[in-house]
Amino acid sequence: MALINGKQSSRGAVLAREPAPRPAPKLLFVFADEMRHDAWGAGGDPNLEGLTPNFDALTAQSTRMAAAVSCCPVCSPYRASLMTGQYPDTHGVFLNDAPLAGSAATLGNVLKAAGYATAWVGKWHLQGGVRTNDQSPSMADHGLDYFRASGSEHDYNGSDYWQHEGGGQQTWTGFDALAQADDVASFIAAHASDKFALFLSWGPPHPPYDKADDYEALFDPELLTVPDNVPENKVASWRIDAAGYYANIAALDEALGTVIEALEATGAADDTIVVFTADHGDMLFAQGNIKKQWPYDESARVPLLVRYPGIVPAGTSRPWPINAPDVMPTLLGLCGVTGPEGMEGADWSQALRGMEGVSDNDALIASYWPHGSYYGKPEYRGIRTSRYTYVEDHGGAWLLFDNDADPLQQTNLVGQSAELQADLASRLAAVLAAREDTFPQGSALLTQWSYEVDPGDGSLPH
Repeated sequence: MALINGKQSSRGAVLAREPAPRPAPKLLFVFADEMRHDAWGAGGDPNLEGLTPNFDALTAQSTRMAAAVSCCPVCSPYRASLMTGQYPDTHGVFLNDAPLAGSAATLGNVLKAAGYATAWVGKWHLQGGVRTNDQSPSMADHGLDYFRASGSEHDYNGSDYWQHEGGGQQTWTGFDALAQADDVASFIAAHASDKFALFLSWGPPHPPYDKADDYEALFDPELLTVPDNVPENKVASWRIDAAGYYANIAALDEALGTVIEALEATGAADDTIVVFTADHGDMLFAQGNIKKQWPYDESARVPLLVRYPGIVPAGTSRPWPINAPDVMPTLLGLCGVTGPEGMEGADWSQALRGMEGVSDNDALIASYWPHGSYYGKPEYRGIRTSRYTYVEDHGGAWLLFDNDADPLQQTNLVGQSAELQADLASRLAAVLAAREDTFPQGSALLTQWSYEVDPGDGSLPH
């Protein structure tokens, strides 16, 4: 007699038990501000080799989306796209300090309705021009029950935050990313038996670069390897800023270790989706430019690691350019939660599981209204494919790079390959047509959304 679910079978065959259904996954979503797509040891930056053991371990356990991009590479637009699954000209946050509408069907609201305990710790930057005051009104609007919300003042030592209990302004002790990691670790321990969606939003390595004092000794500016696309007259400045940038990342690596260790201690790590990414990158003098909003890879491309043991293959790299508006539908797909109407991004959850092959994707990159350090620079629309970057400004074709042959984007192929340029121009036109994006002047978008900006740098007041 054979056993069936612990009982004898008269048929004489041994029947396998049905595997127990997996519980609905928890979600731990960690992202940095202004961290480049390759800025850790296993990510490919030689200056961090051996110095980011926790990022390296997570990479080995994850699928890496190697060409992930931030559609509009600046802080608030990315965050609004994360929360809505929409493009910036739809949700209206196409420049920093624009508010995300309280009526938006956001990721926090959807997950909360699906029974998740929702939490956000760290930088928010979606409450309009409120950078240094209470962030809680908009966080509550967007379905976040537990929060320790910072603005965007980027004062990493002893920085302020506001908490959901109504305790008013509080202060992080020491370097805030480390203190935030401790808080997140406590949340994970307290909610070990709950289905939670936890977002940890770090301010570093966004400048100022010189705040991670305890890690600066790891990086001698004179011993750093300078990328070939940093002009000679910028190398001295690059060395100083890069040393601080890397020190910030070394601090983040320790913070990541604290969070992952806390998750492992619960015994629920195998049933938790862990994501690491960034809102955008940092030019850091590549092409002679600084900060963000540029369409170059240093600015527009972001790290994206997804770990979900037994579901998402470990130690795998995929070349598909997943975009910022794709993150919400993809997370909901992995969680088995139906998304709201109005999402514009694609659900990559089946591709991440390895159940669908994807040959390529034309991911939109855009500057809707240049502001801040990018004020006066070109507005643009472009696509990032797994191989090429193609960008147009209002004058026509602006940039074309073969990223396989020219990963540092030093050779602009505009005007050099008519067939390739025409193909990419046609693909960009198709992306814009599908979105009904006519590439209007940015000033027309300001009028549409009733934004009044500072004439000095094009920014919204804050």
